[in-house]
Order: sequence, then C-alpha cells, then structure tokens
Amino acid sequence: MFLRGERNGDSLLQQHCLKAMLPYFFAAGHHNYARYLSWYVRQMEHLPQRAKEDLLAEVDREEKNKHKEDGKGRRRLDEADWKKIAVELEKYSHPLNDQQPGVYNICKGQVASDTFELSPVPPGLIDEYGCLRKGDKAVLVKSLSVSVTTPCAPNVVLVDAGQLLYHVVWPVSGTTGDLAASFGTRLAHYPPVSKKIILFDRYDQDAPNA
Repeated sequence: MFLRGERNGDSLLQQHCLKAMLPYFFAAGHHNYARYLSWYVRQMEHLPQRAKEDLLAEVDREEKNKHKEDGKGRRRLDEADWKKIAVELEKYSHPLNDQQPGVYNICKGQVASDTFELSPVPPGLIDEYGCLRKGDKAVLVKSLSVSVTTPCAPNVVLVDAGQLLYHVVWPVSGTTGDLAASFGTRLAHYPPVSKKIILFDRYDQDAPNA
C-alpha cells in the first residue's frame, strides 16, 4: 500500500501507511526513522486547512489521470505474461509432488548417481577438519604460465649505415680509425654468430646529393 501511495502520488494513503508503520520502527530499534517519522506524521496531521484541501485536490487529479501501470492495456499484458510463465512451469516436474529417491534435475528429470553424496560444506574449499583449504599459488602459476622460447639468432644482419651514424659515439678529437672502432663497438651488440652487412647509400656522380 505504501508503494502504491508513492507511485500514484496518493498523499493520504502514504500518510496512513507511514502512521501504521511507525510502531514497527520503534520495535526494530530504528531510532532515527522512528524519531523523524513521528515528527513528519504530526506535521502532516496539523496542516492548515488550505494545505489539506490542496492535497485532496491533488488526489482527485491523480484518480482522474491514473498511472499507466493501472490501465487496461497494462493489465492485459501482465495477464499474458503470467500465462506464459505458467505454461513454461508446466514443462518442469514439481519437486514436492514428484518424490524421487535421490537428487534429480527438475527440468530434465535426471536422477543423480548415489556415488555423489551431499555435503554440508563444499569439499573443494573446506577440508575434513572443517578448516579452509590453503590454495597453492605455485601450482596455479605453473598451470597458467606461458612457455617462452628464445628465438634463434639470424644468419645475416643488415645494418643501415646512415642510421648507424646517429648511434655511434663520435670522438671529439681523434682519427678515422677511432671512428671505425666506434662502429665496431656498435656492431658488437648484434649476435656474434650473425654475419653483418653494412649498407651505404649510393648516388650517381651527377646526382644533387653526390
């Protein structure tokens, strides 16, 4: 009734329900609800006459314009849904009427084997002493681990000489041999079993970049 008063905007029904619910808040120990609800009910009971007339007029308007959930179309749809639910439930066996010797599925009617007894606690989580089982994370990690294989070194490595110039250390003061040694140090980062081939850009003699 309280929900109906809330949804339909029926203030008088809402006040009636709140007043009837008030003793239960005291009995349940909900002191804040009991205190503020008592104040609210007393305030609503001592409203001025003009405010009461406005409430009654609002209720009359709500009665004329009923909520769409109370319409005939909505009730017909609800009745059709209830019939569909009843038809669907008829396909299953009733657990209270169909007495089976063991555990069975109410949808399929399949009876469980007697080898699996019911347990008051899940044995996968509780041991025979009633204590929680401790999970072994190492076993789980091994089961979920992904095997990583080291790729084989390539037979040939192609090195762009133009890009290599930006990665070598240029000596502040030195000879061409120092620059070549810096190239060798950089090439040592590649696998030693791979053959290194350095590629230089080539321009024709008449090209603008020559």
